[in-house]
This record gives sequence, C-alpha cells and structure tokens, in this order.
Amino acid sequence: MQVLALCGSRGLVELPAIAVDSSLMDANASRGSSKQLPRLGTVIAWCEGGISMLLDSARDHARRVGTGDTTDDAEDEPRRDDWPGLSRLCDLLVRARTARDRLRQRALPSDNGIRIKAQAAERIVTRAEKRLAAETAAHQEKLRKYQARTEAGRAAGRQRPGARPHG
Repeated sequence: MQVLALCGSRGLVELPAIAVDSSLMDANASRGSSKQLPRLGTVIAWCEGGISMLLDSARDHARRVGTGDTTDDAEDEPRRDDWPGLSRLCDLLVRARTARDRLRQRALPSDNGIRIKAQAAERIVTRAEKRLAAETAAHQEKLRKYQARTEAGRAAGRQRPGARPHG
C-alpha cells in the first residue's frame, strides 16, 4: 500500500485502476534494514566519525611522509590508505541521509492535508464561537431575571432575593 501511495503521489500510476496479485518476488529489504529517525541519526553520526577518523589518519600520515618520518607505526593503528573503507562509509552516509530526508519529508503533511486541517479547525472555532455566544446570551438572560427579582424584592421590602418581607 505504501508503494502504491508513493507511486500515486508521484503520478506514476492512477490509483483507481490498481489490481493486485500475489506474485512472489525476490527483494533486498528486511526488517533489519528498515531504520527509524533515531537509528538513522546514530548511523549518520557513526559514519561521520569514521570518515573523520580515516581522514585525520590519512592527514597525519601525509604530514609524516612530508617531513620524512617514514618509521613504521604500531600495527594496531588503522591503515592510512583504507580508501575502500572510506568509500563504504561515504556510501552508507549518503544512503542514511537520503533515508532520513525522505522520512522527514513523508512525515510532513501535504499542502492538501494542511488545508483540510485548517478548514476543520476553522469549523471547530466557528462552532465554539456560536456556542459561546449562545451560552453568554443565556447567562445574561439569567442575570437580567435575577436582577429584576432582586429589584422587585427590594421594592417589596425584602433585603435578599427570595427572603420574607420585614413586617
């Protein structure tokens, strides 16, 4: 359904004319390959850190070579010519950023969705204003009646509404 919705939003298919069969196909996706925004952020940070480490290591190696210091370093340090590793990290970084941007884009409401929500909010506000006006008018009427009873009671010699006259 998500693929059809995406294709429909891009104008690749007309959604009323979709028929689905149950053909099995090989796919290159798994639950483990699906990432959510927090996980993508972690992958992006990890890739950026790895790329930075490899570039720093290559820069340090270039400085040593430039100064003539060609002594062998300890074997536990990463290789300074790990271009395939750098390439893999850059590829993963690009794919993770693209996936993150697509997830963010998909999370944003469409212009039509925003318009529909705005219209619904306007209808809710209009109904609330009408209800408020009706309740205010009813309350004002109650206050007017109370004030009329109070004045009638005072004219009859009562100090409080509903109290017995002094006599």
